[in-house]
Amino acid sequence: RRVNEHNTDDKKAAKYTRARRPVALVWSEEHPNRTKACQREYEIKRWSRAKKVELASGI
Repeated sequence: RRVNEHNTDDKKAAKYTRARRPVALVWSEEHPNRTKACQREYEIKRWSRAKKVELASGI
């Protein structure tokens, strides 16, 4: 749903993603609640670019 919103709806898409369309989902994880999901997102955002690329490529 979110990827579709980023790619099609100007009202819901963030300004950052509007300028970088089309966006694609390269990684997804399930978590029991939003708090755990946000904690994991924060953890991944602190990683180096090389480590994030490795995660996205499935290595």
